[in-house]
Amino acid sequence: MNKDLLYYISSPYSHEDAIVREDRYLKVTELVEKMMLYGFLVYSPIAYGHPITVNNPKIGPGWERWQDLDTKMLNACDAMIVYKLDGWKESKGVLMEIFNYNLHGKDVWDTKPGKHQLYFGVVQ
Repeated sequence: MNKDLLYYISSPYSHEDAIVREDRYLKVTELVEKMMLYGFLVYSPIAYGHPITVNNPKIGPGWERWQDLDTKMLNACDAMIVYKLDGWKESKGVLMEIFNYNLHGKDVWDTKPGKHQLYFGVVQ
């Protein structure tokens, strides 16, 4: 992985249970912090958007509400990292993000929670 690239962190978020959304936010924020400490340039729509949706419920946490901004940020980033939290395979947002990157021939990496060191593999 190249520290000169901008990485988009894709992870599941939407869920009917606010506790699950909060847990996902905390986990992805921890990953973003760790990557920043290692010197990577990263953008996470969850780390960015969750505090906004909690502060103003009118904005809402659904992917449909955020898809325009997410798509623009996806296009601006050089590569994507899929954070494989529970629910990632069922996440409409994650699946659309992977599809977008595959369509444009951009690199898609993955990592899993619970690692003390950063591990990245190529999404199959």
